[in-house]
Amino acid sequence: MKSIAQLNLIGIVVRPLASRTVAGTDFAEGTIALDSMLNGRKITNYVPLTFIGGAAKSAAERLTPGTAVSIQATVRQEKWTTTDGQKRSKVRVQALRHEVLDGDFATISDKNGGLRLADGVNSALLGGNLVATPVIRYTPSGDQVTDFTLALNEKFTNRQGEVVERTSFVDITAWKEIAQQVAALPKGTALTVIGATVSESWTDKDGNKRSSLKFEAAQIFVVQPPQGGRQTSSVPVNDTLSDADAKEFIDSLSEEEDMPF
Repeated sequence: MKSIAQLNLIGIVVRPLASRTVAGTDFAEGTIALDSMLNGRKITNYVPLTFIGGAAKSAAERLTPGTAVSIQATVRQEKWTTTDGQKRSKVRVQALRHEVLDGDFATISDKNGGLRLADGVNSALLGGNLVATPVIRYTPSGDQVTDFTLALNEKFTNRQGEVVERTSFVDITAWKEIAQQVAALPKGTALTVIGATVSESWTDKDGNKRSSLKFEAAQIFVVQPPQGGRQTSSVPVNDTLSDADAKEFIDSLSEEEDMPF
């Protein structure tokens, strides 16, 4: 199925955005912090964002620390090979639109003295194909949980006029009845998932700070294949986009993705 990747976020800007220009295209990277409700519990997230082109200039000027902002975004997986030949990938959030919000908002101070929006918005709508049949596991308390991956397939024309096919893989966690529902589905099933972004950060065994972006499902819907057809599968840490990766990212952009606000 054609991919769906729509995120809506409302949070507080954590620090000044980091701006630079690569191959004539402006980039800005920042993080918003928020608390929100998901599956009956409150979750805390620090969501890293990438702004491109006209959006980068506007965001760098307007999004100062402590600003409440509404973000419309999409998800993209970047893939690269390190200097020592290791293949790496990372899911990033590309901000497509932003609006600075006016008013008094309840905030929460974190241990580093920063602010999070107390009643933020964290909504994700994803559509793609199951990469593999999920397997249920159980927590010590007996709750069912499963992790699964969706393939988000895109086809678009890039700046060079070439038709490009791109697949991003996003990891999603489902709990309890939703876990049971998705674990009954075969590889390749087309799904629409409603849920939220979940950011994670940690320090690896070598002392390097790492982060990842995943999702948690609140609802799952199986997509009916076309008639006569069949479904097929086709935190705020120092983890910025390198200039080489940014150049590759620029080359992959369609014209519609690099529009000023």
